[in-house]
Amino acid sequence: MTDSVQLRVHGAEAEPTLIHLPGLHGDWTLLGPFRAALGGSACLVETTYPRRPEWTLDDYAAALDTALLERGIGRGWLLAESFSSQVAWQLLDRRKALGGAAG
Repeated sequence: MTDSVQLRVHGAEAEPTLIHLPGLHGDWTLLGPFRAALGGSACLVETTYPRRPEWTLDDYAAALDTALLERGIGRGWLLAESFSSQVAWQLLDRRKALGGAAG
C-alpha cells in the first residue's frame, strides 16, 4: 500500500487550476468525461487517495498538501466531491494554520 496521494495534471499551467478531489470511490476513474469537456481550458489536477482506512481527515489533507506542493501547485480551485468536501475543509484549515496560501 502506498502512503501518498497520486496526482495527474492535464492542461497548461497558464490556465486556471482546478484541483479535483474525488468522492468516496477515492480516485480519478469517473473524471474522463469532465476532463474531455474542459477541452484544455483549465489545468486539471486529478487526485487518487491511497487505500488507507485508518487515515484521519488530517492524514488525507497532509498527504494532499504534500503532493500538491511537490508538483508546484500552491493555488487553485478545489472541486471536492462528497467525502472530499471534508478533506478540502481540513486542507484549507491546515493551510490557514501554517500561514500558507489557501487552495
